[in-house]
Amino acid sequence: MKLKNPLEFFKSKKTLRVFIEKQAETIESSGKVLIITVVGSIILMFAAAIAIFFANVQGEEKVMVPDVTGKNIYTGLFELEQKELYGKIQFRDSENEGDEGKIIAQDPVEGSIVKAYRRVTLTVSRGLALDSIPDYTGSNYNDAVNKIDLHYAGEVPLIKVKKPVYLTSENNAGTILAQYPEAGTTIIDPVDLTFIVSAGNEKQLVSVPSLEGKTLDQLLTIMKDSKLVFDLTNTYTYGKKFKVEYSDNVERAAPYSRVKADISFKAKNEKDTTSCGIFTIQLPEYPFPVPMKLECLDSDGIESVIIEFNHPGKLVTIPYEVKKGSTVSLVVNGETLKKEVVQ
Repeated sequence: MKLKNPLEFFKSKKTLRVFIEKQAETIESSGKVLIITVVGSIILMFAAAIAIFFANVQGEEKVMVPDVTGKNIYTGLFELEQKELYGKIQFRDSENEGDEGKIIAQDPVEGSIVKAYRRVTLTVSRGLALDSIPDYTGSNYNDAVNKIDLHYAGEVPLIKVKKPVYLTSENNAGTILAQYPEAGTTIIDPVDLTFIVSAGNEKQLVSVPSLEGKTLDQLLTIMKDSKLVFDLTNTYTYGKKFKVEYSDNVERAAPYSRVKADISFKAKNEKDTTSCGIFTIQLPEYPFPVPMKLECLDSDGIESVIIEFNHPGKLVTIPYEVKKGSTVSLVVNGETLKKEVVQ
C-alpha cells in the first residue's frame, strides 16, 4: 500500500509506539497490583490460621473433677455434665449388697484439674454376683426388671424376664406377687423368669375370642394369648376338616376362667404321616398361673415347642398335630411332668 503523503507514515509509526508504551505501562501496573493482592491474601490467611490456633489452645477451659463416687449413675452423669465433662461407664460386680447402680470408682479422681469436655471413667456396681435367682416378690415390677437389666449390662443375660401375668389383687398395682422359677433356683444356663404382677383391686374381665373358622395353629395362639383356660373335649365325630366351637356362649370372663370347647379333628387316613389328639393331664391347683409348655420330639430327632403359656393348674388340655411316633412332653415350671408317644 502506498501512502499519498510521507508525513502520514511517520505520524502513524509514532502513534503506534505511543500505544505500545502505554499498554506496557498498564500491564506493568496491573502485575504489581496482582502480586500485592496475592501476597496480601496469603498474609491474611496465615494470620487468621494463627489466630484460630491460639484461640483453640487458649480457649480450652480447665475444670476440677467432682467427687461422684457413692452416687447413683444418673446423679453422677448429671454432675459431670455440669462441669462440662462426660462419663464413660463400665460395670463391675460388687461385694456389697444393695449398691446396684452406684458409682464405686472414678478416673480421674476427685479434685483433678483437667481440660473441659474430657471423659471421666465411671465404674458402676452391678451388685452381688448372682449364682441363684433372687427373691423379687413384694418388689415393684419395673424396679426388678431395671435391676436385672443393670446386673447384666454389657453381658449376655442369664436371666431373661418374660411377659408378666397380671392378676387382680389387693396389693398395689405393679407389685410382684410370685415368680417362676422360685427364689434360690441355681443359675447354670440362661433362665426365663416369669413374674405374676398385681393389677390392683379393680375387677377386670377379658373378652372371649371367637373360635369360628380357626385352624389348630390359630387355636394354640389364642390359648397362649387370651388369659383364659380352655377345657377341650373331642366329642364330635371326625369331619372333613378341623373344627372347634364353644360349648357355652360366653362373651366376657374373669382372667383365667375356664371355657369349655369341643374339637372335631379331620378324618384320619392310613396314609397320613401325622396324628391329632388332645394332651390331657390333671395337676394340682396353683395359687397363681405357672409357665407351662408342650414340647415335641419327632421320630427324626427334631425338637419343637407346640405351645408355651401360663396355666393355673388342675385340668390341662392341649390340642396337637404331630408326626406319628413323636414324643410329646409337658414341662411345668422347668420340670417335665408327663410324656406320651403319639401313634
